[in-house]
Amino acid sequence: TRNNCSKQIISKKLLSILIILFCTTSVFANNKDTPHIEYVKLFKQLLFYTTLIQDGYRDPHALKDKYKTFKKNFIYTVTPKTEVLFFILKKKQEDKTIQYLVIRGTSNLANAIVDLKFKQVKDSKTGLYVHEGFLAATRQIYSKAKKYLSKKKPLIIVGHSMGGALAALVGIYFNQ
Repeated sequence: TRNNCSKQIISKKLLSILIILFCTTSVFANNKDTPHIEYVKLFKQLLFYTTLIQDGYRDPHALKDKYKTFKKNFIYTVTPKTEVLFFILKKKQEDKTIQYLVIRGTSNLANAIVDLKFKQVKDSKTGLYVHEGFLAATRQIYSKAKKYLSKKKPLIIVGHSMGGALAALVGIYFNQ
């Protein structure tokens, strides 16, 4: 179907970017000051982030099923009005819990309307001039997500397309 074709194209583009990043970092891996193992670790992290981003485009039931073992450490939600899908995953890694906030890109009419509201407006919280539609969605995501996230634990925010722009803005909100 057309939806599966779009997902495959996104997957191929993301994989291509990761391969380019890996090849680029491999060039620098011969530097005696930076062990190659760090680049392998970085590549694995990027691959994990890409998987999370791809998961944002899954059918909601399939997504919930994939992360059902995480129970309370997986939160799936959609913002009101802007209908931006995002999920939170809290995953134990080594000796700490990492929080991931994953924001999906444009996928419905409400999201397209967010994209089209591109007038630059000043955000009262940050003082930055930002895309009007993204600001509205950012505020909704931040308002909902902060209820589930701990300030004491690391937070990684990722997104694709519109979700990437929102991830950057939400990241600024969490760092205020």
